[in-house]
Amino acid sequence: MRIYLNKDFEGRIKYITLHLPIKGDVKVEGPIITRKRGNWTDVSLTLDIDGAIDLNTGKGLVEAIEDVIQKIEKVGT
Repeated sequence: MRIYLNKDFEGRIKYITLHLPIKGDVKVEGPIITRKRGNWTDVSLTLDIDGAIDLNTGKGLVEAIEDVIQKIEKVGT
């Protein structure tokens, strides 16, 4: 899992992108983006962090990651 902090045009951290590379093909549900890269599928989701995730303590981050993982289904296993 890779986590990117995205800034808005004023330089404040406003969004968080969760990026999960998975070997093989996957099906996803919801507003999750997938991109095929060789034998890998990159799964990513960008969220607005207004109140949902506290960057100082990490509160809410585990729940956001678990939510993304629950919406991924491996194909062909």
